[in-house]
Amino acid sequence: MTQNDASSWIQEEFSSHAFSDDRLHKRLLKITKSLAEAPTLSINQACAEWAAVKGAYRFFDNNSVSSDLILDPHYRITYERSLPDDRILIVQDTSKINYDSHRATEGLSSYSTSKGFETHGLITHTALAVNTDGVPLGVIDQKTWTRSIDDDVKELSEYKNYKRPIEEKESYRWIEALKKSKERMPDKDIVIVGDRENDIYEFFQEALIEDVNFVVRSSSPRTIEDTSGLHQNMDHKLRKLPEMGRVCLHIPAKQGVAARSAVLELRFTEVMLLSRPRGIKIARSDTRVDIPLNVVELVERNPPKGIKALHWRILTNLKVNNDKEALEIIHYYKQRWQIETFFKILKSTCKVEDCRLGHAEKLIKFIALKSIIAWRIYWATMLRRESSELPADCIITTAEWKSAWVTLNYKK
Repeated sequence: MTQNDASSWIQEEFSSHAFSDDRLHKRLLKITKSLAEAPTLSINQACAEWAAVKGAYRFFDNNSVSSDLILDPHYRITYERSLPDDRILIVQDTSKINYDSHRATEGLSSYSTSKGFETHGLITHTALAVNTDGVPLGVIDQKTWTRSIDDDVKELSEYKNYKRPIEEKESYRWIEALKKSKERMPDKDIVIVGDRENDIYEFFQEALIEDVNFVVRSSSPRTIEDTSGLHQNMDHKLRKLPEMGRVCLHIPAKQGVAARSAVLELRFTEVMLLSRPRGIKIARSDTRVDIPLNVVELVERNPPKGIKALHWRILTNLKVNNDKEALEIIHYYKQRWQIETFFKILKSTCKVEDCRLGHAEKLIKFIALKSIIAWRIYWATMLRRESSELPADCIITTAEWKSAWVTLNYKK
């Protein structure tokens, strides 16, 4: 599909809108077209004419507009894009949107404190649907919020925090994304992919209840029960296993560290994740059950000088009976980098942190719309790599691909 004119894909993306006022739908199409054709520019610059600028500000200020109403049509068509694929990976992660320089913006909160200085902004948790070839199909869930004082669980003792229902914790977002992804992708074989922050017992339990597969990196060596019934530390179990193969991975550049290749030892085994590893006896723990899992471990023995060795423990409820299946799990986990690239485009190409709408609620709607544009730029860039004979502007506009190229190829 030729996309020199952004209108065609935008019309398709928002074809199933739920706005009760059709004027809001038309305004959404106009705003999206302006922002998509000039993703690096502000609302004033992208919309150009004062009437269009004023219309955009009124749209984000309208109480009849919400981030869910903006994203719902995109969720539906993301599901439609997934239909040709047998299995879909749902890659989820959380990112902090920094508005610390926008102190006049109302409704923001502090999301971190360092050396006595607070950083203000929003927190967004996004689940990106990706096929097993690594092509991003769209956002399937997003929640953006401000952190309240009660959310700062660092002030709570471990025991008190343990007693809090998971629904009252920020970490519940990982479970919410699982539920919403299953709801929005009915009858699809989905695999939730998450990093160490996703290593939550209640998440695994919910996946068991919902019959959803997952691939999650372990944050710490949990207490497990092996196939012989012995209770032990997960690392102790893995150290006793023989090396089952070697894997060469390309590690993308990150935070000033150059991209590199790493050779890692492979091990895998079946374990039982214990429901009460510390023997905590409270009423809520009566609902906990032991969970059967497979662990795939990758260990780097000889990292470059000055570089921390890689050590991945990947937990999954997918079967891992041989090297081929273990490598498939590793391939799925590697797709987690897709969400990092998505956030990079959202911030660096779509410039969401530069927006000055004046209130957190307006910014949440703006982030939702920009997330669709960020996905579109990322999808088109990936498609361009797969179809190198096509001119880039046959897939996305010239402004989109130029800004995306800078974002994805710039090295700090």
